[in-house]
Amino acid sequence: MDDRIKRITLNYGSALSIIATSIIFGVFGYLDIYAIIAEFLIMILSFIFLFFSNINARSNIIDRLIYVYIFMGMLILILLAVAFIKAPYSHILFIIILAVFAFIAYKYYKGKISLDFLENRNLNFKAIYIILSLIVLIIIFSLHFYLHFIQQDEYYIDVYSAIQFMSGRDPYIPYVTASVFSHFNMINYQLFSTPTMNGSFVTLMGYPALSFLVYVPYVLIGKYNNFIISILIIIPFFLIYKTYGNKKIALYALFGLLINIFVLYYGIVGLIGLLWAVLLMTSYFFRKNYRLSGIFYGLSLSAKQFPALVFPYIIYMIYKTHGPKKTFYWLIYGAGIFFLINGYFIIKSPYIYFKDILSSETLKIYGIGEGISQISFLNYAYVPSNVFTGIMVIIFLVTIIVYIKYYDILKYELFAFPALFFLFNYRVLPGYFIFWTMISLITIANINKNDLKKEINTKKIKKFVYYIIIFSLVIIIVLGFININHEDPVTFESISPTYNHGKLTGFNITVKYSGDKRLYFRGIANESISNGILFNSQEIYSNGDYKIYKITLIKNEIIYNNSA
Repeated sequence: MDDRIKRITLNYGSALSIIATSIIFGVFGYLDIYAIIAEFLIMILSFIFLFFSNINARSNIIDRLIYVYIFMGMLILILLAVAFIKAPYSHILFIIILAVFAFIAYKYYKGKISLDFLENRNLNFKAIYIILSLIVLIIIFSLHFYLHFIQQDEYYIDVYSAIQFMSGRDPYIPYVTASVFSHFNMINYQLFSTPTMNGSFVTLMGYPALSFLVYVPYVLIGKYNNFIISILIIIPFFLIYKTYGNKKIALYALFGLLINIFVLYYGIVGLIGLLWAVLLMTSYFFRKNYRLSGIFYGLSLSAKQFPALVFPYIIYMIYKTHGPKKTFYWLIYGAGIFFLINGYFIIKSPYIYFKDILSSETLKIYGIGEGISQISFLNYAYVPSNVFTGIMVIIFLVTIIVYIKYYDILKYELFAFPALFFLFNYRVLPGYFIFWTMISLITIANINKNDLKKEINTKKIKKFVYYIIIFSLVIIIVLGFININHEDPVTFESISPTYNHGKLTGFNITVKYSGDKRLYFRGIANESISNGILFNSQEIYSNGDYKIYKITLIKNEIIYNNSA
């Protein structure tokens, strides 16, 4: 069996792990500390799957992870059963699922089940790939045109920026995009907005210029707004097909794309995240053509900041492939296309442009999403957001050093490492992970039999794992010390609900804290990973350190029974 089939299978495991984390919250709730720990461990497992799927050497760990992948499928089915089956005998179903997957794992161990289920089948894999791709793409585009999907604030800000740009205004100037919500009559801030910790909402452009320039055709013709992005879903299908000479292996890689339902969802809805990911995937595809690779990297970086995380690795790969001279040209082409798209705004006001571009890291935004940072913004423990930023920076620098030192083995991990960084981001959403598994489907194709003659030194791996454990223990001890010595600056003395015609409208909250800084409030529902329940706050009484706030719901908000 071709070793790449095993690696593609691990890629399935990485995508399924991200899906599993979302299901966990649907089953156990967003505020369950055990669910938080479980989903973070599964996110780590997702990275491990992705890492070993791209390791450029032979390793017994890959075979062991196949068993973990099999049981990951079992876990997802059990979670789905818990979520959707409320029958009194559902526990019997769990036992059956467990028994079936244990049997599958045993048969695989005995060599009686092969991952290559298309082995020895005389089929036209090329035709199957093309037909299956066309069917899926037709379904995606049909759903795109016939279903109505709710967009997030990023889409509205991008489109509004395109409108303002076509009117001769600079969308990077804050007041130019400040009225975006009123322009589109966005009402439900709980779902559509990104609230800041000073009581306002993010209306800044926030991304490089291609993210809104791509909507200029829509502004001009007035239709096909999301289809401009949605049509890009064709490109991964094409790149996978072209990357794999063996079309049977390409078909397995295609299954990996189809399993990644979040990517397909981005294609159906036409979400802007698909733009940077497809362009970055194309840049890697053309890596042997330094001109095209540089151009597509510049385009990708012009759509969003995420490709900057790959820069140290991809430029080192270009250097090792082409040498210093062509690496310099790669930089020129990449920087040139980036400046061609963004140069007008940079020249007009470099301070405003870069302040806007960096706002996603500098603005004080409420924590949302999944990951270990939940223990911070859900107030299970006092962990400042800059701690997570510090951990990300340390991991980023360490992986660059490790990548250069062990390049021959780690050369195809350039899209796996960003998934590791985002494990410790303060705001962690599925969209931060899903595209790295998609892009990695074509890096697996480049691992050949000569590379598999090398074997990973397990002693070095164990040593590296020990370092990680020690590093983790140090962080835990430091954070524990901070928590023990931390005094909460705000103490809640009393909370009383307010009603209007029997309907809950808000609360009167008595708090104790020193200083004149105004407080803002939000609630968290146990069933959601959105922004939470947002409130308007008004100080109605003050006596020294004691203050009473009247907080009322922002229009169209809902207070759930299981909120905190």
